[in-house]
Amino acid sequence: MKKYLMILFLLVTFCFSYSQQRGIYLMSKKGNRQTYLPENRRIKITLNNGKKIAGHFTILNQDTIIIKEVEINLDSIIKIRRASNFSTILTPISVANGSVLAIVGTILLNSGSYLASVGTVPLIYGSVFIIVPLIGKKHSSKNWNYKIEN
Repeated sequence: MKKYLMILFLLVTFCFSYSQQRGIYLMSKKGNRQTYLPENRRIKITLNNGKKIAGHFTILNQDTIIIKEVEINLDSIIKIRRASNFSTILTPISVANGSVLAIVGTILLNSGSYLASVGTVPLIYGSVFIIVPLIGKKHSSKNWNYKIEN
């Protein structure tokens, strides 16, 4: 009975260790924070030649990933950012709505009447709707180490 239990335990351990998901670990240089990006996740990257590429990534080997049939070495990446399909749709909508609010707030501020004090509210909210989606959380190579885990 112990023999069968040991064999079952080894098989289960082997299956779990074999099914580890591959991905990129982002480790902070300043603290002990870590972020994990699993394979086939949609990311946006900026390369050291200024080129920006967005798409689902696959791992080729220990220091190379592929996005849209372009092989990218981890050393040539300046910034990595998560990019969900939802944020791809929502970002331009948020920026457009923020622009409309900022324009309305500016018009109300320039009206010179009692509406000028009301104009600060849409101006503030409009600027937030413009700035927040564009900044995002970028993991630059100055502050983060990139490592591929198999």
